[in-house]
This record gives sequence, structure tokens and C-alpha cells, in this order.
Amino acid sequence: MELQQKIFNIKTETEFNEIAIDIFRYQATSNPVYKQYIDILKVDKSQIKSYREIPFLPIQFFKSQDIITDGKSPEITFSSSGTTGMITSQHLVADVNLYIESFRKAFELFYGNVEDMAVVALLPSYLERSGSSLIYMVDDLIKRSNNTESGYFLYNHQDLFNTLSTLRDKGKKTVLFGVTYALLDFVENFNIDFPELIVMENRRYER
Repeated sequence: MELQQKIFNIKTETEFNEIAIDIFRYQATSNPVYKQYIDILKVDKSQIKSYREIPFLPIQFFKSQDIITDGKSPEITFSSSGTTGMITSQHLVADVNLYIESFRKAFELFYGNVEDMAVVALLPSYLERSGSSLIYMVDDLIKRSNNTESGYFLYNHQDLFNTLSTLRDKGKKTVLFGVTYALLDFVENFNIDFPELIVMENRRYER
């Protein structure tokens, strides 16, 4: 079984540790920037026995270097949020299908089949810029939910309130993605009684 597929078949912490070490050694050999970083730290790859010992590449490198394994080209590039004029970090994704499979399986593991629920999103700061991995993920989940009430709400809080009320009355399992400040603005003006609503808060911070 290929390493990428092993990731999605982890059942124990021991298996997680083994695969994490394999991935570390692969990156420390095949990723030029990470390899140089490991060499400068004088880390002996063979002595790393636990995932807790793996050195993490500082986020600053993602702002100044192309972090990708040798011989690979990015199929898509995601960027972090940032203020105007700020240099943002870049996430170069060599295999976008691996990214898609990761969030789909993680979502299903924790929340169930997305086709059985509605997905609504209050993410104005993310929608108003390009390169958001969060929007890429939410787009996919909304499309796969097959629910007419699923969708984005920019600043139209009244429409969001009406939609949530409709979904509650239908007894429809619902997930709301929201950035913190937008959720706070919404609840300050609308009192929604929806105990079963799943809220996934996305804290926007500068990196």
C-alpha cells in the first residue's frame, strides 16, 4: 500500500507514529528547503523515533520559500490571510486530490455523510480574497450536500437567520461554518434557537 493511502487507514497511535516518521524521513530527503533546515539543525533522521521529536518548519519559510518536494509542481497554491501589503504564507499543493480526500474523510469521520445535511457558511473575509483553502473545502462540501438551503451568506444575516430557522423546522442536520467576528455580529442581532446546529468556528489570524 502506498504511503498516501496508509494515511487514511490509521487505526492506532502506533500506526500514526510509524507513518509520521516515514513521512518525516521522506520530506527530510526529498524536500530541498526542509532538508537544508534539518541539516542546519544537525538532526540525525535515523534518531527520530517519535512524531513528537519531528522538527517543524517555521511558518516564516512559507512566506519566503517554495516548500514542495523535489521534482513536483503545485497543482494549486493556497495562501494565508493577511492585512493589506502583508506578505502571506503560501501552501503549494502537489496533489490536490490528496487534500480533497483528507478533508472529506475527516468531515465524514466527525460529522457524518455530508449528503445527509445542509452546509451553510458565514465567511465574508475568506470569500473576499483568493487562495483560501477553507473556501475550497467549503465549496466542495456545499456542492456535495445536495441541499437547496446550503450556501454562503456574506453580510445578509437576515437571510441566514431565515435559512437556519427553516432548516431547524425541517429537522435537517446542519453545519454552519463561520469566522469568529461574523458569528459574533450575527448572534448580537439574531437570537436563533437551534440546539442541534453544529457550528465550526474559524478564527482569522495573521500568519
